[in-house]
Amino acid sequence: MKYQNPIIPGFYPDPSAVRVNDKYYLVNSSFEYFPAIPIFESEDMINWQPIGSVLNRKSQVDLKNTYGKSGIFAPTIRYHNGVYYVVTTNANVSQGGNLVVKTTDPHTSWSTPVCIEQGGIDPSLFFDENGKSYFMSTAQKDGKDAIQASEIDLNTGKVKNSHYIWFGNGGKNLEGPHLYKIGHYYYLLASEGGTEYGHMLVVARSKNIWGPYESCPNNPILTNRNLDRYQLQGVGHGDFIQDINRKWWVVFLGFRRTVRGQFHTLGREVNLLPVEFENDWPVVGNDNNTARLEVHTNRKIAQQKSLSIVDQKSAEVGKELFFLRNPDLSKYNISSGKYILTTTTQASINNRIDSPTAIFTRQRSFKDNFSVKVDPQNTQAGITVYQESDQHYDLIVKSISVNKYQIQVRLVIGPAISVFKTVEIEKQRLQRIGISCTSGDYLLYVVTEEGRINLGKYDSRFLSTEVASNFTGVMFGMFVEPQRENGKAMFSDLIKKSE
Repeated sequence: MKYQNPIIPGFYPDPSAVRVNDKYYLVNSSFEYFPAIPIFESEDMINWQPIGSVLNRKSQVDLKNTYGKSGIFAPTIRYHNGVYYVVTTNANVSQGGNLVVKTTDPHTSWSTPVCIEQGGIDPSLFFDENGKSYFMSTAQKDGKDAIQASEIDLNTGKVKNSHYIWFGNGGKNLEGPHLYKIGHYYYLLASEGGTEYGHMLVVARSKNIWGPYESCPNNPILTNRNLDRYQLQGVGHGDFIQDINRKWWVVFLGFRRTVRGQFHTLGREVNLLPVEFENDWPVVGNDNNTARLEVHTNRKIAQQKSLSIVDQKSAEVGKELFFLRNPDLSKYNISSGKYILTTTTQASINNRIDSPTAIFTRQRSFKDNFSVKVDPQNTQAGITVYQESDQHYDLIVKSISVNKYQIQVRLVIGPAISVFKTVEIEKQRLQRIGISCTSGDYLLYVVTEEGRINLGKYDSRFLSTEVASNFTGVMFGMFVEPQRENGKAMFSDLIKKSE
C-alpha cells in the first residue's frame, strides 16, 4: 500500500501527536498567528481534520510584538489519566517562557496557561510508569547544547531534581526532545542540524531515565540533508506514535521545494513514516533513513483522501481562518459566510508589530486557488498572498467614483513597495478577485461579467522562507487598509481550492 507525504500540507510545522484509544491528535507551531496551536484529529493517522486551536482566548496568550520567528512554537501534546496536556514555548519578547495547558476534551476549551519554571525551548512531557511526570527542554551546559529534564508538578509548573541528560550526537542546534519508554529502554528522540537543509532526527537510549544515554550507531535515523535531487527537504523535528495495532510511526516536519530550486513557500509540513525496531534501535522508513513524498508500506493503512474545497460555509476561525498577533475582534463580523472587516487607523498588513484588520488561511498546495467577492465601503480592501509584513503580493480594490473601482497590484518585497499594475472596472461588472498558484508563480486576477482578467504572474521566490528567513509559510488573506476610521469592507463567497 502507499500514501503521499505530506499528510497535512501547508504551514503546520513542529508536529507532535498522541493516540487516545482509537483517535489520534496532533498539534503544530503557529508563531505570530492567533488562535494559536492548531489541533487535528484522525482515526487512521493518514487523514486529519482540524478541530480548533489550543490557545483560542486572548487571555491565554499575548502575541504583541511577535513576528515569523517568535510567538508560539514547538508544542507537545500528551495524555495521562484522562487529561490532555499541551506544553509549548511563548517566545514573545515581553512574555517569554514555557507553559502548560490541559483539558479533558480537546474539542472544547483548554485551561489558563501555567508557567513552567524551567527555561529553554521545544518543551516536552513524559509520564513514567512510577507515576512521576517529567519535563524536558533545550539547554546550554558549559557552552554545549544539552537536553535538560526535571520532575514537574503540572498544577504549579514547579520543577525539581533537574538533570542534563544528553548532549546530542555532535550536530548543531540540539532541539525538539521527546522521551518514551519502550520495552526496557528510555528513548530520547531529538533534532540536530538546524531546521533547514541540514535538519535530521537523532536518537539515544538508556535504561535509566537520568542516563547515561548512548547514541544510536545509525544516527541520524532520518535526514535528507545530502539528497539535493529530492523535492522533500529539511526533514526533522519528529514525534514517535504507536497506532492501535501497536505499530510505531514517526510524524515529522519537512518542506517541499518549488521549481525555482532552493526555495520553499508552503512552510514546513507534516509528514509520516513507519518505524521498526532492530536490535532495540528505531529504524525509520524503508529507504536508508531518508524521506520521500510517496511512501510504500506493507502495513494496512486507510485510503488517503484529497484536500477538500473550503468554501464560505465551512471556513471557521481557529480551524481554517486566523488573525495576526493580538486582533481587535470588535473589528470583525463573521457570520453566514460573510466577513465584514472594519478599518482602524493603527495597522496595515505592512506593519510588523501591531495587528492589522485581516483574516488569513494557509496555502496548502502549489495549485491552490483563492478567490472572494469584495465590497469596500469608505475604504480600500483586498486580498494578499502573504509571507510576512514586508513580503507579500496584494490585489487592492478601492472606489474612485460612484460607479467605478480602481484595482491595484501591489508588490511588497523588503523595503520596496510598488504599485505594479492598475486597472479601472465598473462596479457592477466586478464579480470576484483571486489568486491562483503554480510551484513558481502567483497569478493575480479579477473576474468580471465578461470573464477573467489576468493582472500578472509574480515570482514565488520573493515570498519564500529562504528570502524571509522566517519559520512560517505563505498565507492567503483578506484585509482592509487603515485609511479612515470605521471604513468597512464585506467579503463573501469565499472559495479556496487545494489539489
